[in-house]
Amino acid sequence: MVIDVVDIDPDVIDAARQFFGFKEDKRLKAFEADGRKFVEESKEKYDAVFLDAYGNDSIPYHLATREFLQSVRRILTPKGVVVGNVWSRASNRLYDSMRRTYQDSFEELYIFDILASANKIFVAVPRRGKVGKEEMVKRSKDLVKKAGFNFDLGSTVTYGYTYVTDLRIEAPILKDGKEPPAK
Repeated sequence: MVIDVVDIDPDVIDAARQFFGFKEDKRLKAFEADGRKFVEESKEKYDAVFLDAYGNDSIPYHLATREFLQSVRRILTPKGVVVGNVWSRASNRLYDSMRRTYQDSFEELYIFDILASANKIFVAVPRRGKVGKEEMVKRSKDLVKKAGFNFDLGSTVTYGYTYVTDLRIEAPILKDGKEPPAK
């Protein structure tokens, strides 16, 4: 596995090195850059892109727009997946628009509620092919076993799985050059 990590704040990368044993090598690289610029300029293709960016009170708007998600889609391999860590509606005024923007940008969207958390995990894929809850739980358990993870991903899927591809919500799609909807 080859992993590229991108963070705009050099202190985050330094803290990972100093306190969490983060070490770069030929398979793990850290880039100090704005995530959007990194994605837009990338010539690489990725099997998975994890989006976990937060500002002071929300995901930076330029990392939530349709144009950004289309750039992320462009760098995915044909069987790639995008995983986004998003605050829920209770603490994120743009939640419904973020969900609608993901639905507009990808063919399939699943959302996983995280027990005892305000986070939701968006899983988006650029191709049709619904994976039902039972199959998703099975795949999760197989992955945990194969990779030797020490957490129960299957329970997370069992608890939080929602297939939202066909569930449309009335919310504006987030777009570059447009102000986010008022609070």
